[in-house]
Amino acid sequence: MASAARPDYKKPGWAGRPGPPLGGDAEVAIELLVQGEVKRRVPLDVKAYDSFLIGRAKNADVVLEGLEPQSSRFHCILQCKEGSSEIYVYDLKSSHGTSLNGKTLDPHTFVPMKVGEQLRFCVDKPATCIAVLCGPEEAMEEEGEIDLKEFREKAAKERAEQERAMLSDLQRRKDAKKLRMAKE
Repeated sequence: MASAARPDYKKPGWAGRPGPPLGGDAEVAIELLVQGEVKRRVPLDVKAYDSFLIGRAKNADVVLEGLEPQSSRFHCILQCKEGSSEIYVYDLKSSHGTSLNGKTLDPHTFVPMKVGEQLRFCVDKPATCIAVLCGPEEAMEEEGEIDLKEFREKAAKERAEQERAMLSDLQRRKDAKKLRMAKE
């Protein structure tokens, strides 16, 4: 890892430089998106380092400060596997959890991540920031069939959650305004 490691993280015995295509000449990076716009692109030097710390801490390799307020200072690790074309995500028992393509990750468990897949740094509330692993196309997972019904249901659920959060915030603001007005 390029920066100071989290004390409770121990690299696994299989850690090392990734194999082709990730370990080749193509750039590997994390793109951090907020509201669909790339706010930051962080190159991952997989030739020099085999793990990368993600979090709000200033000494993290991928700094989330200012992009994802729900993330932990030391949120998760991206760990390369010797000779593999995958990078593994390892949640450091973060406060709000980590999800990979919408699936919540168990803390202290290595989960493979392929190029093109998405990380979110808050599983119990709508996440502000999405991190996408970028790299050579041949390291991407094969496209499969999409279950449109499931996709639509998930999108509707996410929209409903966002609307509930907005209405709750609006009600909180109205209540605070009434309280201020009553005091005046």
